[in-house]
Amino acid sequence: MMKLFKKFLIPFLAIGFLAGCGEEEIVDWTPQQVLAEASNFGAILINGSTGTAYADRSQTVNVGTGDYLIGSRVINVKNVIKDLVPVTVTVNVAFEMDDETLSNWTIGRQRPTTDHDRFIPTIPSGEGAEDYSSVLTATLSYGEETLAVSWNIRVRKIEIIETTIGAMRNGTAGVKVKDVVKIRGYITAHFDEGTGTADTHMYAGVYIADGERAIMLYAGVMSSLWWESEEPAFAIGDLVEVVGSYEPYNGLAEVKPASMVIIESDPNVLAPVNLVISDAATQWSKSALTGHDSRITVFNNLTYVSGTVSANGQHSSIYFKSGTTEVLMYINYHVGTAAQDQFRTFVAGLTANVSVVNFTGVLSWYNGPQLSPTSFADVSLVS
Repeated sequence: MMKLFKKFLIPFLAIGFLAGCGEEEIVDWTPQQVLAEASNFGAILINGSTGTAYADRSQTVNVGTGDYLIGSRVINVKNVIKDLVPVTVTVNVAFEMDDETLSNWTIGRQRPTTDHDRFIPTIPSGEGAEDYSSVLTATLSYGEETLAVSWNIRVRKIEIIETTIGAMRNGTAGVKVKDVVKIRGYITAHFDEGTGTADTHMYAGVYIADGERAIMLYAGVMSSLWWESEEPAFAIGDLVEVVGSYEPYNGLAEVKPASMVIIESDPNVLAPVNLVISDAATQWSKSALTGHDSRITVFNNLTYVSGTVSANGQHSSIYFKSGTTEVLMYINYHVGTAAQDQFRTFVAGLTANVSVVNFTGVLSWYNGPQLSPTSFADVSLVS
């Protein structure tokens, strides 16, 4: 007996008509039909920074600083007729950049690690810089058949302000919001590293310093840069050069990184100097600490006042005092679940107006100064 399905359940490519009977014969899709359907998948290529999908391949893809592309290595095509029944099949995708501009791109894996490729462009900058064009080709394969589709990509030049962290922070560099800067500094702290791009919190904050000035690297392509391969590409203590846009947030100076590389040495970049708070009455204020956010700060003999650590995945505010000055410690959930569990147990064991702790960690800012541990090791119990 012939198997029949209602017309609205069967993709158009799979429908053959029986002459003279008005019924529809179910026929298996050919590999070419599967590939044609897969090529219509809108998110084969997206902008990892903006989320824009490039479904219309007749249009030029324009990218600039902070942009990077994510290509899907696997496409699941649903309702393919195979053995006369609708099933989901997998189409594999391999990407290739044109030989002429290949060296202008950093190519690696993207979350989830095995399912996507990441393409970070080198942005033209400096005197005589010009836009350049690239062609990215995706070859779709199913069975023995293949289908190639391509995108024309235009990488736009930018003007980069090459400066120092100190000049940025004291205002002498003339850097404005959204300006693209190139700076150097030593990595001093970061949030939970995880085990790869799938579970990392690196995008939430990496801190670099040059002497007595520091700045936070936030979002951008930080997670992808940190996890270029199966092992972390950077570590605390590394001297790095960063290119990114200046995007402060509620008083916290931030650079959204587009690239970051390790520099072997630079005599003009000074070893980080910790900020020591010894007199809260004169040192713990907006006016005293403006411009010092993101520095590693030593603040000892803090007396616990109140607060508990929230459930994993939520931020927590814990209040201390130094003398009569209130001090906020803000536990960002990006410390990771293991550290949150440690903080929860630690804080639960403190006694209000009795327990005393020491802190060595990041000075953060949200319309004012706050202590922001990036790991449980940043706090210790005195008494």
